[in-house]
Amino acid sequence: MEITYQNRIEDLVEYHQYLLHHTEEGKRAGVSYFLLIQVISFSLSVILGLFIWLISSSWLNGVSFFIFIFIASELFLFIRAKFKPFTYYSEKYIRKQGLKLTNWDESYFLLPKKLSFDDRGIDLTADTSKHHASWKFVAGIAQSADYIFIKIKNFGTLIVPRRAFQSQQSYVDFGNTLLESLERHRADEQ
Repeated sequence: MEITYQNRIEDLVEYHQYLLHHTEEGKRAGVSYFLLIQVISFSLSVILGLFIWLISSSWLNGVSFFIFIFIASELFLFIRAKFKPFTYYSEKYIRKQGLKLTNWDESYFLLPKKLSFDDRGIDLTADTSKHHASWKFVAGIAQSADYIFIKIKNFGTLIVPRRAFQSQQSYVDFGNTLLESLERHRADEQ
């Protein structure tokens, strides 16, 4: 089977959203990024508290200022995140990462591509480049309402949008056949 498609930048944003909300990897990234923000907030509060202690020569003023600044910054962070800090800050981080595409990466991502698969694996053709990944290098396949995500080891993730298909049924059939091919290959390896 094969499909020709072309990605848009919005597809990358949707992929990041999928990662955050539907994979353990994404959830761990959200927790890690939020904890980093917590450490920065705590560290700045300590530094400001020490600064007030030195200026006022009173440890009580320094500790009071530290507590005030820390609580105020935490409230600000939680209110800004609408009380969903893991999701909010991880989405913010991923948006920044998405904006860091090089011109070459972006132009390659936006090229029309042809994806095909058979018993040997998956083939991707874009412009003048051709890539082949045997099934043993396919780390996983997921299908959402609007995308098929194909994670290939040491390559990245292919994002196939539903809009490339003639109908919803052909989209579902393509995704199901792709998943069945991967599962069949994994069963053959065992």
